[in-house]
Formats: sequence, structure tokens, C-alpha cells
Amino acid sequence: MRNESAPNRYLLVSEAAEIARAPVETIRHWIKTGRLRSMRPGRVRLVRESDLHAFLQESASGGGL
Repeated sequence: MRNESAPNRYLLVSEAAEIARAPVETIRHWIKTGRLRSMRPGRVRLVRESDLHAFLQESASGGGL
């Protein structure tokens, strides 16, 4: 069972897309262009939940998507 309040929880790209309410392709684009940090431990691309929320907050406050 996942600890939903863990500060360093990692999300699959599909989970990040659900939270951001954006297509998976958009999340991948943000990663590819360096706007959103991610890691790849093996074959899976992961995004730290705190990084996603920080990115979304910055974008909402005028950073632009």
C-alpha cells in the first residue's frame, strides 16, 4: 500500500498526467525540454511528486505552460 503523504513519492508519467490534468504526451514534452525533472531507474520514467507540484505551481503563477 502506498503512503500518499510521502514527501519523495515518485509517480509514473501516466500518474503525473492525471494529477496535472494533461495528456501523457505533454508530460513527456515537459521532461524532454527540461522543464520537468524526471529519473529513469531502468525502463520506467518517474517524476517526483514534489517536482510536479512545484512545476505546476510555477506555471500557474505566470511561468506559463
